[in-house]
Amino acid sequence: MSIKILFIDDDKSLCSIANNIFSILKNIEFKTISTDDEFYEFLSEIEISKALIDILIIDIRFTKKLSGIQIIEKLKEKKLVNFIIVISGYIEETTLIKLINLGVDKFFEKPVNWREFIGYIKRIIPIIIEKKQKSKKSIKYKYLEANITIENDLDNILPVSYWCVEELVDILPDTRINSLVVGLSEIITNAMEHGNLGITPEEKQRLIIEGKLESEFKKRAEIVNKEKKYVNINKKFYENYAIFIIEDNGKGFLNKEDIKNLYNTSTYFGRGLYMVKIIFDELSFENNGSKVILKVHW
Repeated sequence: MSIKILFIDDDKSLCSIANNIFSILKNIEFKTISTDDEFYEFLSEIEISKALIDILIIDIRFTKKLSGIQIIEKLKEKKLVNFIIVISGYIEETTLIKLINLGVDKFFEKPVNWREFIGYIKRIIPIIIEKKQKSKKSIKYKYLEANITIENDLDNILPVSYWCVEELVDILPDTRINSLVVGLSEIITNAMEHGNLGITPEEKQRLIIEGKLESEFKKRAEIVNKEKKYVNINKKFYENYAIFIIEDNGKGFLNKEDIKNLYNTSTYFGRGLYMVKIIFDELSFENNGSKVILKVHW
Protein backbone atom coordinates (compact mmCIF):
# COMPACT_ATOMS: atom_id res chain seq x y z
CA MET A 1 0.00 0.00 0.00
CA SER A 2 1.46 3.36 -1.06
CA ILE A 3 1.36 6.52 1.07
CA LYS A 4 0.53 9.87 -0.57
CA ILE A 5 2.56 12.76 0.82
CA LEU A 6 2.01 16.39 -0.16
CA PHE A 7 4.72 18.95 0.68
CA ILE A 8 3.68 22.62 0.47
CA ASP A 9 6.18 25.47 0.87
CA ASP A 10 6.82 28.61 -1.17
CA ASP A 11 10.57 27.99 -0.91
CA LYS A 12 11.32 26.09 -4.14
CA SER A 13 14.81 25.12 -3.00
CA LEU A 14 13.32 23.51 0.13
CA CYS A 15 10.79 21.65 -2.03
CA SER A 16 13.65 20.37 -4.17
CA ILE A 17 15.58 19.17 -1.11
CA ALA A 18 12.45 17.46 0.25
CA ASN A 19 11.82 15.79 -3.10
CA ASN A 20 15.34 14.35 -3.17
CA ILE A 21 15.13 13.11 0.43
CA PHE A 22 11.70 11.50 0.11
CA SER A 23 12.67 9.80 -3.15
CA ILE A 24 14.71 7.28 -1.14
CA LEU A 25 11.62 6.04 0.77
CA LYS A 26 9.74 3.05 -0.62
CA ASN A 27 6.01 2.99 -1.44
CA ILE A 28 5.72 6.78 -1.29
CA GLU A 29 3.88 9.02 -3.76
CA PHE A 30 5.49 12.41 -3.10
CA LYS A 31 4.43 15.76 -4.55
CA THR A 32 5.56 19.33 -3.87
CA ILE A 33 3.63 22.57 -4.32
CA SER A 34 5.22 26.02 -4.15
CA THR A 35 2.66 28.43 -5.69
CA ASP A 36 -1.03 29.33 -5.35
CA ASP A 37 -1.78 28.22 -8.90
CA GLU A 38 -0.17 24.82 -8.31
CA PHE A 39 -2.28 24.30 -5.19
CA TYR A 40 -5.60 25.22 -6.82
CA GLU A 41 -4.81 23.01 -9.82
CA PHE A 42 -4.02 20.13 -7.47
CA LEU A 43 -7.15 20.79 -5.42
CA SER A 44 -9.32 20.58 -8.55
CA GLU A 45 -7.75 17.23 -9.43
CA ILE A 46 -8.23 15.58 -6.03
CA GLU A 47 -11.77 16.93 -5.66
CA ILE A 48 -12.63 14.88 -8.72
CA SER A 49 -10.59 11.80 -7.86
CA LYS A 50 -11.32 11.96 -4.08
CA ALA A 51 -7.74 10.82 -3.53
CA LEU A 52 -6.95 11.23 0.16
CA ILE A 53 -3.68 12.92 1.12
CA ASP A 54 -2.17 10.62 3.74
CA ILE A 55 0.39 13.13 5.02
CA LEU A 56 0.32 16.89 4.45
CA ILE A 57 3.56 18.73 5.26
CA ILE A 58 3.06 22.48 5.15
CA ASP A 59 4.51 25.83 6.18
CA ILE A 60 1.80 28.06 7.66
CA ARG A 61 3.40 31.06 5.93
CA PHE A 62 2.81 30.18 2.29
CA THR A 63 2.12 33.10 -0.06
CA LYS A 64 0.66 36.59 0.30
CA LYS A 65 -2.68 35.46 -1.12
CA LEU A 66 -2.91 32.03 0.52
CA SER A 67 -1.77 30.98 3.98
CA GLY A 68 -0.99 27.48 5.19
CA ILE A 69 -3.95 27.71 7.57
CA GLN A 70 -6.32 28.48 4.68
CA ILE A 71 -4.99 25.44 2.79
CA ILE A 72 -5.48 23.19 5.81
CA GLU A 73 -9.03 24.52 6.24
CA LYS A 74 -9.87 23.84 2.59
CA LEU A 75 -8.51 20.29 2.68
CA LYS A 76 -10.12 19.48 6.04
CA GLU A 77 -13.47 20.89 4.91
CA LYS A 78 -13.44 18.59 1.91
CA LYS A 79 -12.10 15.66 4.01
CA LEU A 80 -9.12 15.23 1.70
CA VAL A 81 -6.30 14.96 4.25
CA ASN A 82 -5.43 12.50 6.97
CA PHE A 83 -2.26 13.44 8.87
CA ILE A 84 -0.98 17.05 9.07
CA ILE A 85 2.56 18.18 9.89
CA VAL A 86 3.30 21.90 10.19
CA ILE A 87 6.86 23.14 9.60
CA SER A 88 7.48 26.73 10.52
CA GLY A 89 9.53 29.19 12.49
CA TYR A 90 8.10 30.72 15.66
CA ILE A 91 4.32 30.20 15.91
CA GLU A 92 2.25 32.76 17.81
CA GLU A 93 -0.03 31.46 20.57
CA THR A 94 -3.27 32.37 18.76
CA THR A 95 -2.05 30.61 15.61
CA LEU A 96 -0.97 27.56 17.62
CA ILE A 97 -4.45 27.30 19.16
CA LYS A 98 -6.08 27.56 15.74
CA LEU A 99 -3.83 24.85 14.29
CA ILE A 100 -4.57 22.51 17.21
CA ASN A 101 -8.31 23.07 16.70
CA LEU A 102 -7.84 22.21 13.02
CA GLY A 103 -6.38 18.86 14.06
CA VAL A 104 -2.70 19.35 13.22
CA ASP A 105 -0.82 16.23 14.30
CA LYS A 106 2.78 17.41 14.62
CA PHE A 107 4.90 20.58 14.62
CA PHE A 108 8.49 20.91 13.38
CA GLU A 109 10.55 24.07 13.57
CA LYS A 110 12.58 25.53 10.73
CA PRO A 111 15.34 25.00 9.82
CA VAL A 112 14.24 21.39 9.43
CA ASN A 113 16.48 18.68 10.85
CA TRP A 114 15.92 16.23 7.99
CA ARG A 115 17.37 13.22 9.78
CA GLU A 116 14.93 13.52 12.68
CA PHE A 117 12.11 14.53 10.34
CA ILE A 118 12.46 11.44 8.13
CA GLY A 119 12.83 9.29 11.24
CA TYR A 120 9.47 10.60 12.41
CA ILE A 121 7.86 9.99 9.01
CA LYS A 122 9.08 6.39 9.03
CA ARG A 123 7.52 5.89 12.46
CA ILE A 124 4.09 7.25 11.55
CA ILE A 125 3.67 5.46 8.19
CA PRO A 126 2.76 2.06 9.74
CA ILE A 127 0.24 3.81 11.99
CA ILE A 128 -1.38 5.60 9.05
CA ILE A 129 -1.57 2.34 7.09
CA GLU A 130 -3.21 0.63 10.06
CA LYS A 131 -5.74 3.46 10.41
CA LYS A 132 -6.61 3.17 6.71
CA GLN A 133 -7.23 -0.55 7.04
CA LYS A 134 -8.99 -0.56 10.39
CA SER A 135 -12.76 -0.08 10.58
CA LYS A 136 -14.26 1.67 13.55
CA LYS A 137 -15.98 -0.42 16.21
CA SER A 138 -18.70 0.86 18.46
CA ILE A 139 -17.79 0.50 22.13
CA LYS A 140 -20.26 1.11 24.95
CA TYR A 141 -19.14 1.19 28.56
CA LYS A 142 -19.74 2.90 31.89
CA TYR A 143 -16.19 2.31 33.12
CA LEU A 144 -13.04 0.92 31.57
CA GLU A 145 -9.45 0.93 32.77
CA ALA A 146 -6.25 -0.27 31.15
CA ASN A 147 -2.55 0.02 31.87
CA ILE A 148 0.62 -0.30 29.82
CA THR A 149 4.34 0.00 30.62
CA ILE A 150 6.76 0.88 27.83
CA GLU A 151 10.51 1.12 27.34
CA ASN A 152 12.17 4.40 26.43
CA ASP A 153 11.96 4.08 22.64
CA LEU A 154 10.90 6.72 20.11
CA ASP A 155 9.05 4.04 18.15
CA ASN A 156 6.73 3.47 21.13
CA ILE A 157 5.41 7.02 21.46
CA LEU A 158 2.86 7.29 18.63
CA PRO A 159 1.43 3.73 18.83
CA VAL A 160 0.87 4.11 22.57
CA SER A 161 -0.67 7.56 22.12
CA TYR A 162 -3.19 6.05 19.68
CA TRP A 163 -3.73 3.14 22.08
CA CYS A 164 -4.72 5.66 24.75
CA VAL A 165 -7.59 7.08 22.68
CA GLU A 166 -8.78 4.05 20.69
CA GLU A 167 -11.98 3.83 22.78
CA LEU A 168 -12.89 7.39 21.78
CA VAL A 169 -12.92 7.10 17.98
CA ASP A 170 -16.70 6.76 17.85
CA ILE A 171 -17.30 9.42 20.48
CA LEU A 172 -15.12 12.34 19.44
CA PRO A 173 -14.48 13.89 16.00
CA ASP A 174 -11.26 13.02 14.18
CA THR A 175 -9.80 16.49 14.77
CA ARG A 176 -10.26 16.06 18.53
CA ILE A 177 -8.74 12.58 18.44
CA ASN A 178 -5.74 13.94 16.52
CA SER A 179 -5.19 16.76 19.01
CA LEU A 180 -5.37 14.32 21.95
CA VAL A 181 -2.73 12.15 20.28
CA VAL A 182 -0.52 15.25 19.84
CA GLY A 183 -0.87 16.09 23.54
CA LEU A 184 -0.29 12.54 24.75
CA SER A 185 2.76 12.18 22.49
CA GLU A 186 4.20 15.35 23.98
CA ILE A 187 3.76 14.15 27.57
CA ILE A 188 5.06 10.63 26.87
CA THR A 189 8.08 12.13 25.08
CA ASN A 190 8.73 14.38 28.09
CA ALA A 191 8.43 11.38 30.43
CA MET A 192 11.14 9.61 28.46
CA GLU A 193 13.45 12.52 27.63
CA HIS A 194 13.28 14.72 30.71
CA GLY A 195 12.13 12.11 33.23
CA ASN A 196 13.89 8.80 32.63
CA LEU A 197 16.78 9.94 30.41
CA GLY A 198 17.51 13.15 32.32
CA ILE A 199 17.76 15.37 29.24
CA THR A 200 17.15 18.91 30.51
CA PRO A 201 15.15 21.46 28.45
CA GLU A 202 18.39 23.36 27.82
CA GLU A 203 20.17 20.20 26.64
CA LYS A 204 17.26 19.32 24.37
CA GLN A 205 17.30 22.73 22.73
CA ARG A 206 21.05 22.44 22.12
CA LEU A 207 20.80 18.85 20.81
CA ILE A 208 18.01 19.82 18.39
CA ILE A 209 20.13 22.67 17.00
CA GLU A 210 23.12 20.31 16.65
CA GLY A 211 20.96 17.56 15.10
CA LYS A 212 21.99 15.09 17.81
CA LEU A 213 18.79 14.65 19.83
CA GLU A 214 17.81 11.25 18.43
CA SER A 215 21.30 9.75 18.78
CA GLU A 216 21.63 11.05 22.35
CA PHE A 217 18.17 9.69 23.16
CA LYS A 218 19.12 6.21 21.94
CA LYS A 219 22.45 6.24 23.79
CA ARG A 220 20.85 7.12 27.13
CA ALA A 221 17.84 4.87 26.56
CA GLU A 222 20.08 1.83 26.15
CA ILE A 223 21.42 2.41 29.68
CA VAL A 224 18.13 3.39 31.32
CA ASN A 225 16.15 0.49 29.82
CA LYS A 226 18.63 -1.95 31.36
CA GLU A 227 17.86 -0.32 34.70
CA LYS A 228 14.15 -0.94 33.99
CA LYS A 229 13.23 2.74 34.29
CA TYR A 230 10.16 2.68 32.08
CA VAL A 231 7.11 4.87 31.43
CA ASN A 232 3.78 3.72 32.82
CA ILE A 233 0.51 4.87 31.21
CA ASN A 234 -2.89 4.33 32.80
CA LYS A 235 -6.16 5.20 31.07
CA LYS A 236 -9.59 5.34 32.70
CA PHE A 237 -12.85 5.91 30.84
CA TYR A 238 -16.14 6.97 32.37
CA GLU A 239 -19.48 7.90 30.78
CA ASN A 240 -18.50 11.45 29.85
CA TYR A 241 -14.80 11.85 30.58
CA ALA A 242 -11.45 10.08 30.48
CA ILE A 243 -8.31 10.32 32.61
CA PHE A 244 -4.79 9.57 31.40
CA ILE A 245 -1.93 9.18 33.91
CA ILE A 246 1.64 9.15 32.58
CA GLU A 247 4.38 8.41 35.10
CA ASP A 248 8.15 8.09 34.70
CA ASN A 249 10.97 7.07 37.05
CA GLY A 250 12.79 10.38 36.99
CA LYS A 251 13.38 12.94 39.74
CA GLY A 252 10.81 15.38 38.36
CA PHE A 253 11.34 18.88 37.07
CA LEU A 254 9.18 21.16 39.17
CA ASN A 255 11.79 23.30 40.88
CA LYS A 256 11.22 27.05 41.15
CA GLU A 257 12.80 27.82 37.78
CA ASP A 258 10.83 25.07 36.01
CA ILE A 259 7.54 26.28 37.50
CA LYS A 260 8.36 29.81 36.35
CA ASN A 261 8.94 28.63 32.76
CA LEU A 262 6.36 25.83 32.70
CA TYR A 263 4.33 27.34 29.85
CA ASN A 264 6.96 29.66 28.36
CA THR A 265 6.27 29.44 24.62
CA SER A 266 9.71 30.78 23.72
CA THR A 267 11.24 27.41 24.73
CA TYR A 268 10.67 23.92 23.25
CA PHE A 269 9.69 22.56 26.67
CA GLY A 270 7.29 25.36 27.60
CA ARG A 271 5.72 25.47 24.15
CA GLY A 272 4.95 21.76 24.32
CA LEU A 273 3.32 21.97 27.75
CA TYR A 274 1.38 25.08 26.74
CA MET A 275 0.02 23.11 23.77
CA VAL A 276 -0.98 20.20 26.06
CA LYS A 277 -2.72 22.64 28.42
CA ILE A 278 -4.81 23.90 25.48
CA ILE A 279 -5.68 20.41 24.24
CA PHE A 280 -6.83 18.84 27.51
CA ASP A 281 -9.55 20.09 29.85
CA GLU A 282 -7.36 19.50 32.89
CA LEU A 283 -3.60 19.14 33.32
CA SER A 284 -1.93 18.55 36.68
CA PHE A 285 1.37 17.26 38.08
CA GLU A 286 2.33 15.07 41.02
CA ASN A 287 5.65 13.75 42.40
CA ASN A 288 7.54 16.88 41.34
CA GLY A 289 6.31 16.48 37.77
CA SER A 290 7.21 12.81 37.24
CA LYS A 291 3.49 12.02 37.24
CA VAL A 292 1.19 13.84 34.82
CA ILE A 293 -2.60 13.63 34.97
CA LEU A 294 -4.65 14.59 31.91
CA LYS A 295 -8.44 14.79 31.75
CA VAL A 296 -10.76 15.19 28.76
CA HIS A 297 -14.55 15.66 28.80
CA TRP A 298 -17.13 15.05 26.06
